[in-house]
Amino acid sequence: GYQRRVRGRAGSMPMLLPLCMLTALGPALSSRGPLHAIRRGDAVYSTDLGYGVAAMPTNKLQFPAQPQDSGAKKTAALYQLSHEQQERFTRSFQQAVEAGNSGNYAGAINMYNVVNKIFPGYYESHTNLAVCLERSGRDAEAESVLTRAVILFPGEYLPADNLCTLQIKSLHESMTNALPSCLLALRNANNMPEAQCALHLKLASLLTETGHYDQSHVHFNAALALQPSNGDVLHNFACSLTRASRLVEAGAVAQQAHRLNPTDVRHLWNRASARLYSVRHDVKAPETMYQALQLFVSQLPVEKNLTPHPPCKGLKFKRLMSEFPPSSKVLYSPSPIRSEREYQCGSSASSFPCGDHAPLLFTDPEIRVSRLKNKVIEGEGGLISDDCEVWSLHHNHSQNFGDLLIRLQRSKHEQSTQALPQADNLEVHKLDEVPVMSLIQHDLRNHFHWILEALPRAILGMKYFANQGITDYQIIFPWEAGISGVLRQSLELLLGEDGLTSRAIFYPHQSLATFQRSLYVVSELYVVHWKRELVAGPHELDGWSIYHAPRKGIQLLRDAIFEAVEVEDQLPLHDPTRVLYVSRALATTRKVQGERLLIEGLKRLVGPQNLEVHYGNESFVDQVKMFHSAQLVIGAHGSGMANIVWCNPSSVVLELPILPDLLSSGLAHIAAAVGLHFWTAPKVGALYFQDYKIHASNLGPLLELTQWARTNDFHNASKGCSSQSS
Repeated sequence: GYQRRVRGRAGSMPMLLPLCMLTALGPALSSRGPLHAIRRGDAVYSTDLGYGVAAMPTNKLQFPAQPQDSGAKKTAALYQLSHEQQERFTRSFQQAVEAGNSGNYAGAINMYNVVNKIFPGYYESHTNLAVCLERSGRDAEAESVLTRAVILFPGEYLPADNLCTLQIKSLHESMTNALPSCLLALRNANNMPEAQCALHLKLASLLTETGHYDQSHVHFNAALALQPSNGDVLHNFACSLTRASRLVEAGAVAQQAHRLNPTDVRHLWNRASARLYSVRHDVKAPETMYQALQLFVSQLPVEKNLTPHPPCKGLKFKRLMSEFPPSSKVLYSPSPIRSEREYQCGSSASSFPCGDHAPLLFTDPEIRVSRLKNKVIEGEGGLISDDCEVWSLHHNHSQNFGDLLIRLQRSKHEQSTQALPQADNLEVHKLDEVPVMSLIQHDLRNHFHWILEALPRAILGMKYFANQGITDYQIIFPWEAGISGVLRQSLELLLGEDGLTSRAIFYPHQSLATFQRSLYVVSELYVVHWKRELVAGPHELDGWSIYHAPRKGIQLLRDAIFEAVEVEDQLPLHDPTRVLYVSRALATTRKVQGERLLIEGLKRLVGPQNLEVHYGNESFVDQVKMFHSAQLVIGAHGSGMANIVWCNPSSVVLELPILPDLLSSGLAHIAAAVGLHFWTAPKVGALYFQDYKIHASNLGPLLELTQWARTNDFHNASKGCSSQSS
């Protein structure tokens, strides 16, 4: 808030002595942009750290600690006003500051407008007006005020820096305008190394978000030249290098940062992320992430009295996937016979033409249901905790890490400032009448995670309740499932309209980064989870294996959805001539450049009557039918390909893969669980954050591979491997 009082300096007018100035804005900016950059307190972090999203830098608007009279010129201009106007100026300025200190921003805005009308020569009053507008949610007006201040005071650092900060607040809305504002602020920040470092960080993060990686790295290096051990700079630099697919350099920066700041868990996490994306089937990456989580949870403050629980010594971290609670019960056990618990793609061990990878085997896990008493569910990831422990599903580690990071930052902020009263920002829902199963987790608005994580977990949980004779229960879903067409349509098929009405609770979760907190206190909570004691290879231990839903869950889901579709409408027959291309035209990342060229080539190859294109905006039932009837599904790695779970056994999947080849085994696992043949086209692969490219030189080999894939003729296809692989 507004804290510092201005001390008059020698020669200043007596009437100016009572003036107060606004100090730096703390938590006022709390906006979430499209790339999930969360701002809280004095630091900004990304909730998608595991995915290398560069977090924006510290974003608090800065305000002068005291008015700078800039010598005789500005003061003399004020002296030229009548004595009555001078007194009115001083009185109005004082009233504006008092209104702002009390949170009456509307009153402060009115008085600052009066001040600037009387005498517009103090950049401090323009800056204070801007923060009051921003705190009132009037960002556009605040930007207009700061833009005028930059024009009026071109040599001042703070107006330009505030304008830069405000323009990058929403990440993408004003980025183009932010660049010149930030550069102007940097020019005006001479002999201010701390301010220069902060501005280089803002510019670097801004350029990262607009895809200008080389330029951004120039500014990151400039910031490190000023402050070599700055944790925020090192963290964002590692994230930016990851985004640019310079993974070895990202790992080196993260390792250096961890050495300089061993208690900052962001750097340990970034080391793991760089390995996850650069080392194929890397077992060490998820273990390093787990170490980061253990370190981090040890730093969390204990929130007491949320649930009845015996006293404990600080928080501990548990992951349900590997530490079954004593209360957990086995739902399905893997067969002791190896040939029965292991499965692979297709009927042949050679269903991988033209790749340097060996056929992948997969293993059935042990599936358990844990009954947890008196737990709190909070946030977008459905973080489960009590006064002593934080629980996380294994597959939710990376996203829950972001939630926990924000929670720690918020707690530190609330300890150092006067936060809102708890009653004003805490919304508590108690569920103590019937058993509750939670399906809250990150990314469920994404089709892949919804189909392959939420729905199998739901069907397994309902199976458990049926086995236990529990007929009265509720399931907590994220609020998106109640409004999104495809998500809600799938729930209607799975639960029926009556079940959706009586059993579903749609959690209007608040981000853990916001002051507003919405949480559920559940007396009897059930969680479905699994782990693989015996694994077939390193691909079942790496960072991608966390998305391998149990084969039993996938089979139960297929049976339930097919039965429901048959009730409403008949499933189409499998068509041995049907080719389905899965487009990424509506996706935001990993688009296929030259996709039209590929579609036209496929039409010539298989005939336009035999080609269907999936865009992802079809109804849920239509998508099930499209994939169920297809003999060959071809597409780039992405959420739309999750629908191969609806394909007929013995159908063929041809993936344009993530490089290194088969880095993500997610689709191969679905194919193996369903009994599909899985192929990859390594010549048309792409790194995780890059687009695929179709052009004349790789279209021909891809179409030839497609022709062999239609009949799963991997023997003939493999004859051309030397010319196709690259």
